[in-house]
Amino acid sequence: MNRKTVEVSLQQRLFQPFNFIAGLQAIFLGGTAVFITGVLAYLSNLHLDGIPDVHFGKDAPFGLFVVQGFINAFCAFVVFMLAALLLSKSKPRVADMLGTQLLARWPMLFVALGALLLPQKHVTAFLNYSYLKEGEVVAEPNSLQWIVFAVLILIIFICIIWMVALMFNGYAVSANLKGTTAVVSFIAALIIAVVLAELLHNQLYKFLLI
Repeated sequence: MNRKTVEVSLQQRLFQPFNFIAGLQAIFLGGTAVFITGVLAYLSNLHLDGIPDVHFGKDAPFGLFVVQGFINAFCAFVVFMLAALLLSKSKPRVADMLGTQLLARWPMLFVALGALLLPQKHVTAFLNYSYLKEGEVVAEPNSLQWIVFAVLILIIFICIIWMVALMFNGYAVSANLKGTTAVVSFIAALIIAVVLAELLHNQLYKFLLI
C-alpha cells in the first residue's frame, strides 16, 4: 500500500466515515460518543448547549450535560430528515440519518477531554468577572495560563469545523444529494436546526431553573 492510499484512507475515516459506517452501527457508536462527551463535559463544567455552541457555565445536574449532546443531534436529525424527504429522489432511511448525525458529534469528545485536561478555570473565572461581572474578583492569569487557554480555544475551533464537515457529509450521504442542492439545503437546514436546538436548551434551563 503506497503513502497516497494511506492518506486517502485516513481522510475518509476522519471526514467521510459514513461511506462504511451507517445505520444501527452509527447510532450505537455515535450515541456512545455523545454519552462519553457528556460525562467529560460534566467533569469540566463544559456546556454544549447548541449545535455549534461550546462554553463553560454554571454547575448543573449530571443528566443535563448528557442530554445536551443528544438534543443537538436530534434537532439536526429532524430537520435534515425533513429536507431529505423533500429534496431526495431516493428514500432516505431514518436509521442512516440519525446514525450519521449522532456520529458527526464525536469530535466534541476531544473538546470535552481538552477542557478536562487543560487547566482553564482560572482564565474562565477572570473573563466572566471582567466582561460579564459574574463571580468573584480573580487575579489576571499569567502567560502560561493564557497560552493553555489559547490551545484549548484552538482545539474547540478545529473540532467544531470538523463536526460541521461530518454533519454535511452525513446529510449528503443519507439524503443522496450532491452539488449545489446538497450545500444550499444543508446550510438552510443547519440554521433551522440551530434555532430549534437553542429553543429546546433554553426551555430545559428554565425547567431546571439554571
